Amino acid sequence: MADELKTSIKDYYKFKGLFPRDNAQAGIPMPNQLIGNYVSSIELSEGAFHITMGNKVNINLKDKVLTLRPVVVAGSPASPFSWLCGYSQAVSGMTAMGDNRTDIEKAFLPAACRDI
Repeated sequence: MADELKTSIKDYYKFKGLFPRDNAQAGIPMPNQLIGNYVSSIELSEGAFHITMGNKVNINLKDKVLTLRPVVVAGSPASPFSWLCGYSQAVSGMTAMGDNRTDIEKAFLPAACRDI
């Protein structure tokens, strides 16, 4: 599900040169309509996805949030962009978009999301 949503945001940015402020502006379903086995909602805010864990997820993750943020080359909207997961930080020359609302303990995150 996240890959489809990331593609939608990539296409929006490529066409408009900015990130959508929310689900409605991006033309994707409302947060409570983006659900799955381990996800109870996905909210888009200023280009960043805030994924609330739920349903069949481990009890340590229930109602916790994992954020995926786009990172762009500052001042170059034509440059490709990438994504940050959780506590990962942007490299020099790139800027992360949106807030990081991740509140999952690092021990429960993949290495790429821990900023190690």
